[in-house]
Amino acid sequence: MSINKIHITLITMLAVPPCSVLAQTPSQNYVRTVTMLDAYGTDSIQAVQYYNGLGRPTLSVATAGGNGETACTLTTYDGAGREKRRYLPVPASGLDYIPVSGVTSMGLFYLDDGFFTESHYDALDRVTAVDIAGDTWRQAGKQDRTEHLANTASDQVLHFEAPEDGSYSLTLPENTAFEYYPEGTLAKAVSYDADNRSTAVFTDLLGRKIMERTAAGDT
Repeated sequence: MSINKIHITLITMLAVPPCSVLAQTPSQNYVRTVTMLDAYGTDSIQAVQYYNGLGRPTLSVATAGGNGETACTLTTYDGAGREKRRYLPVPASGLDYIPVSGVTSMGLFYLDDGFFTESHYDALDRVTAVDIAGDTWRQAGKQDRTEHLANTASDQVLHFEAPEDGSYSLTLPENTAFEYYPEGTLAKAVSYDADNRSTAVFTDLLGRKIMERTAAGDT
């Protein structure tokens, strides 16, 4: 009896059209997420993340807003596979895939053709600057910038020693020659926001953050 039941169950499952394995848009790679908002499954939030042939996220479409409106965001890449532009959300009529041209042509929604951020890189593929979204900001030279440097003697990054006795106090080395990290022994990344406020992060050769220093404006 149990065997018959199993066979019936399998036949029933196979008879159901395989909707769950069909792509949202058949020619695109995607991951669809559905978050149920009630016990009956009648109200939900749905999102679809599309990917290109190399597995990089491209178009993200999701329901949003109090009335279930749908919006999409687009990410594009340069010839080296690095993230190039990230567009601000624009309205979408559904969860189906929208070609790049269909998104980039929607500047009218913002009354601004520059409704995206744009990343710039150095020869080591490190982000050096990100243009702020908006033509007005771009014309004013507004960027988030990052400088990749090494520490200098003037940085005066204190070299603390962690105790081995289980206490939580930090002390400076007994040898004053090692009170500060020697010049060139730490990586230094200085980030500047659009208003030129800077934050310097120092990391050691193992990538561990040693110190973070934040300044206001040019001070």
